[in-house]
Amino acid sequence: MEKKLVNFIKYAPMIFIPLVVFLVFYLIITGYKSTLNSNFEIYKKDLIDKQKSLVKTNIQIATQIFENQVLLTENKEKADKSFLNLIKNINNKASDYYFIFNTKGDVIVHSFLSHLEGQNLYIVDNENYNNVVKIITQNSSADRFVTYKWLNPNTNLIEDKISFVRQLPNSDLIIGSGFYLEDINKIVQNQRDIELKEHDKNINVTLSLAIFFTILSFIISYIISKMLLNAFNILNKSLKEKSIELQKLNSELEIKVENRTNKLKTAYKK
Repeated sequence: MEKKLVNFIKYAPMIFIPLVVFLVFYLIITGYKSTLNSNFEIYKKDLIDKQKSLVKTNIQIATQIFENQVLLTENKEKADKSFLNLIKNINNKASDYYFIFNTKGDVIVHSFLSHLEGQNLYIVDNENYNNVVKIITQNSSADRFVTYKWLNPNTNLIEDKISFVRQLPNSDLIIGSGFYLEDINKIVQNQRDIELKEHDKNINVTLSLAIFFTILSFIISYIISKMLLNAFNILNKSLKEKSIELQKLNSELEIKVENRTNKLKTAYKK
């Protein structure tokens, strides 16, 4: 039992203290990663919300221009033509270009895919176009965000796109503008790469501190172990000395009792 207690006092601090230090730094390092991932999810959502707000504002501006053209031009056909020419002129191959359909599914303006202008996407031999025109023209009177797959001018790949669409007042024209999720993902990934480099630096610093404090804790625990073991040995030695003294007193007491008993026996015989 004494040997087990000595071993516990000797080795327990040297095991538990470095272990606690290791666990603390392990939690710090894993916390970095989880916090980083959480922050990027928030960052991505924030970018999507900002892009939604931007394309919605673009459509509101275009709608105001359309209404102004109608007010300035008595001839509705002339006003529509003037507005469409204006949209074509301000359009470019950026991902937030304007596109205009009519409620029947005809492509009126699409600067990036100009070969589609004049075509009805309900009847073209392309399943994706058929699905997209249904999404855009159904419930056309409601302002709304729609999600579908479309060709990204920046990558020339079919990707997920979010657009805000609205039917222009007193017309059968549906105008929209949107953004591609892959463009958002690239922005997030670029930022993630920058943050990961900084994260790796922090991890290296943390690991260096972890090694240093683990070694330091091992040294401190070794000193504490020695102090506890020394205190235990002193206490144990003192207890043994007291035990020996007690045994000696017991022996002396037994001798005294025996002598007294013999004297009493002698006195009794006399």
